[in-house]
Amino acid sequence: QGINSFKFFMAYKGSLQVTDEELLMGMAQCKKLGALPMVHAENGDAVAWGQRYVAEELEITGPEGHSLSRPPYVEGEATGRAIRLG
Repeated sequence: QGINSFKFFMAYKGSLQVTDEELLMGMAQCKKLGALPMVHAENGDAVAWGQRYVAEELEITGPEGHSLSRPPYVEGEATGRAIRLG
C-alpha cells in the first residue's frame, strides 16, 4: 500500500534532471524503503546539446528533430552510468 516506486530522470536538463549524487541518494533511500527505483536514462547534458545543434545548425525545429537530438549513445551512456551507480 502507498508508493512503492520512484522515478528518476537523468534527462530534461533544467527541470527534472537529477545529478549523479541525487540519483545515488535516491537509490539508497529506495533500498531503505524497499521501493523500486526506476530511471529514465538519457544523458541530459548531451540531449540539451543535441537539441541546440539540431535547431541551430541543422535548422530542424519540428518533431523530426527529436530522434536526431538523441543518438543511441546518449541513452547507452546514461543506462550504463545508472547501472554502475546503482
